[in-house]
Amino acid sequence: LWGLLAVIGIYFTLKLTAFLVNPDSLVSKILDLTRIDLMAFGGIGAYVVFKNIHFVKRLIYLPALQVIAWLVLIYSCVFKPIHIYSFIDYEVNAFFYFIIILNVGTNPKTLVRLENAVLNFLGKISYGLYVYHLIILFLLVYCFKQMDVNLPDYGNYGKVAVYVLVPGLTILLSTLSYHYLEAPILKLKSKFSAVKSSSSAVEVVPQESTSMATTSSVFWENSQIKTP
Repeated sequence: LWGLLAVIGIYFTLKLTAFLVNPDSLVSKILDLTRIDLMAFGGIGAYVVFKNIHFVKRLIYLPALQVIAWLVLIYSCVFKPIHIYSFIDYEVNAFFYFIIILNVGTNPKTLVRLENAVLNFLGKISYGLYVYHLIILFLLVYCFKQMDVNLPDYGNYGKVAVYVLVPGLTILLSTLSYHYLEAPILKLKSKFSAVKSSSSAVEVVPQESTSMATTSSVFWENSQIKTP
């Protein structure tokens, strides 16, 4: 925990110093883009959950704080992320998203539940959504240019076309990728894994060494790993 806090403190100090000296400098831009402090901030959330720090979780679980966090997210999506000062904007927004993530992921009384068939499916193909969405966007722009279609000329119709085509094609490609590329690779990976990552995790005992098998069995029992 102290290491994470040190990373945040040192990084934010460097970021603030660079911003005050010259906000347009290369150092300031690099610090602004890397956002290492936000990763450390996420690590603190994981630490709170792993160590089950009750007083922090009680504060995070406050309904009023949840409402504020969701309103911030909605405002950011509809208009733009909240802006205070450019050197601290990411940290401020990250705090509210931190509240949302911990509540949705760990709070049994969370105000907003995201467990449903649609979101579970999108979560399953989320790697493809992340990888392919920009590719789809660039390909659509290229195709429209080749057809001499200028979307701004179509006003809101052009925006609707983009907002429908990009997510739709991305979901389609991600689904195909999951079933015909990712799933086969995951099955192949499971053959070489000591502990499978899927819900059907079982112990794989190497046949070459009895002592290794015994050690693996003891570790499995002592670790008390529970699969969902």
